[in-house]
Amino acid sequence: MHPGDLFFSDWRSRGFELGLSFRQIYSSMCSLIRNGMNKFFPFWIISPHKQAVNFAKYISGTKQPPKRHAKSVELLKNVDYIIAGHNGGLDEYVCHIINELDKLNIPYGIFGSSMQPSYKEKNMLSVFEKTFKNSNFNIARNPIGYEWAIKHFPKLNFEIRPDPAFGMNPISEDETVSLLKKLKIDDFLSKKTIMITTAEPAPITRNSFDEFNFPNQKIIAHRKFLSEFITKIYNETDFNILFLPHTIGPDLRMDDRKISEDVIIRSKLEDNSRVRLLKNDLSAKELKGIIKKGHFLLAERVHSIIGAIGVCTPFMCLGSPHDLRLEGILKIQMEL
Repeated sequence: MHPGDLFFSDWRSRGFELGLSFRQIYSSMCSLIRNGMNKFFPFWIISPHKQAVNFAKYISGTKQPPKRHAKSVELLKNVDYIIAGHNGGLDEYVCHIINELDKLNIPYGIFGSSMQPSYKEKNMLSVFEKTFKNSNFNIARNPIGYEWAIKHFPKLNFEIRPDPAFGMNPISEDETVSLLKKLKIDDFLSKKTIMITTAEPAPITRNSFDEFNFPNQKIIAHRKFLSEFITKIYNETDFNILFLPHTIGPDLRMDDRKISEDVIIRSKLEDNSRVRLLKNDLSAKELKGIIKKGHFLLAERVHSIIGAIGVCTPFMCLGSPHDLRLEGILKIQMEL
């Protein structure tokens, strides 16, 4: 993992937040300035940001990197090929970085991108067009992103392909049995079990519980909703309930085990022996093997749903109408 400020300045990635702490006020000011520039001075985005230009100079050896970035630069000098665009992670800043490295003749492809269907402004689109034009391939994993791409860049080649996670095999049956024993949940899963994946606060505050205006209200509503849900499962069935880890870092805000833990506490169940939280740092193949053992998956996570589809475990999607992945991948592409 390389330091973020090697690639872009902190203020460019800050979102709008409601609150009076210094961090929240600073984040909100950054967001307002950035979005204001995009709206009233859209031509500013055409020029690559300083970090993108400097990064290319570090890689080419024409500029000495700061000491804190020296190790990363040495490692990244050995890169032969770049694959970019995971999970909507192809924004204008990533495009600028790729475009600068393209000048050094480092080849690249765009794979798995959800694209940016909300982007329609011509200066912004010109940055993307340059990236797509020089790419070896442009593959979208979401029909909505694909439609955006062929609409705005009709002369360029785009393909649509399913999310690669659909094709990933789980660990073998023997490996799964061994893993369950190691995790000490083999007896727990010998009974019918509903598995649950939860979303961390960031997407909840962006996309969910529209009846509330403030982030903290949305987070509380989310925890209350889930705690009532598992209380109902607990009271009306004899199923065990297993919360799975999905994202566990790199910081506490991104650790959905904390959300699961809070939901269990809020539920105030008489007998917690039927409810477990799996806290281990597991690979995707291992999690897919565990999901295969579940009777049912209650999921707020798209990739856990993809995992369930791959191993034929029935599921219920707890999603937001604002999440284009649900509309594109599950509804349109999967015809669900």
